[in-house]
Amino acid sequence: MPAERRGPAARRGTGRGEEAVSPVIGTILVLAISVLGIVSVSNWGLPAIQEMQAIVEVRSVLDQFRTLDATLQQLLSGSAGQTTFKWQPTLNHGSIDVNQSANRWLVAADALGGAGHAQVKWSGLSDNNEQFKVELKNGTGGHTYRLHAYQWIGGAKQELQVQAGGGSACTASYVGYAPPAVLTTLYLHLNGTGATCTIQNIDNKVLTFQINDETAGSAVQVVHVAELADVGHVHWRGDLGQGVRHVYDVNGAILTGNANGLVTQSTLSVPPPRDFTNSSGVQATSMFARLLKVNGTASFSAVQGAEQYSIYLNLAGSYTMNALDSVNQTYVYIWGDTQGAIYSALTEAVSGYRFVKAYDPETTETYLSDQPLKPYAFTVIYSLVTVED
Repeated sequence: MPAERRGPAARRGTGRGEEAVSPVIGTILVLAISVLGIVSVSNWGLPAIQEMQAIVEVRSVLDQFRTLDATLQQLLSGSAGQTTFKWQPTLNHGSIDVNQSANRWLVAADALGGAGHAQVKWSGLSDNNEQFKVELKNGTGGHTYRLHAYQWIGGAKQELQVQAGGGSACTASYVGYAPPAVLTTLYLHLNGTGATCTIQNIDNKVLTFQINDETAGSAVQVVHVAELADVGHVHWRGDLGQGVRHVYDVNGAILTGNANGLVTQSTLSVPPPRDFTNSSGVQATSMFARLLKVNGTASFSAVQGAEQYSIYLNLAGSYTMNALDSVNQTYVYIWGDTQGAIYSALTEAVSGYRFVKAYDPETTETYLSDQPLKPYAFTVIYSLVTVED
């Protein structure tokens, strides 16, 4: 009997213990679900929302850069009868900067008349000092080759001194190629001698290089020409979402993507070569390249969101840097953050390009080359657009 009385009481006691524990378990479960929900929102929900916002902002900025590109095209063509336009981008996130010294281009060609002197190699032109290297291979022994250098100022050429040694001594031009030549370090100076010989750094200069065959007793023959300029850029950078995104307008091209995955979104300032029948009825090809310089510095960042800014674009002028009727090979060298994307665009055969990407282990330079089979015309035009905020 005592055992029977204790049995129900004991069982009732166990039930009260379970009832007391249940609210604690419920509270723990609620807390766990809440924490899990907060973690899910923090680790997935908010990043997903930010990523969607970033995608929307990139599309908005890209549309505004298309407006900028169309404005630049109007300035260059003169179709609107204006030389000044105002660009008014609106930013919710990120920042825009104008850099006049970024993205250096060199466009070069071997003249058909100098077919025996092909394979000119350039290096040392990606930095800002006065030194660079050039190599002329496959030249003809017994010939005298001279490199001339010019800087462009307001559409006029000013000849520079080129010498093979440092210091202050100047010579009118560099003479002494003995093909096959080795890479030779050269230096640029202003005209003058002694104390008046002033170093000319490459940074933010517009330069023309020309190699001639100036053998005594023979007519001067152009062997190679090269046009060098810092084209600058207008650049948007956005940090919202997963990774940093960029939109560029550089030398007439719009690029977008992350730093290692930029892709072109517009036509380039170097269009595909054009095949045509010349005035003599011969099938010919022409190559046109424009070096569009954005000159100025400006920067602004979105702070409050949906802020509008103004940039004034002024066409300062355009001029032809070089025009040759017949060349047998063309080259494009690009230095800067946009090199990879533009090289990829210029080697797209489906777009009509015939450039081939090459790497020279001797100069450690990457460049594009094109070897046309037809009579080939080559023209390079430089355009300067100033930017003011």
